[in-house]
Amino acid sequence: MAGERAIAAALGTRPHLLWRTHYHASGLRKSPQPPANYERPPTMRQRQNDAAA
Repeated sequence: MAGERAIAAALGTRPHLLWRTHYHASGLRKSPQPPANYERPPTMRQRQNDAAA
């Protein structure tokens, strides 16, 4: 959360406007986060291996 606030402050905006999936429309942070926020995208190596297969 601190990182989100620092990035938003540097950009001159609010965190709930940058990370809409992390916050309710009211601006309160969701807890727990939606499962999609914990999924990691495939790494470069995984993408290369998939393309080679």
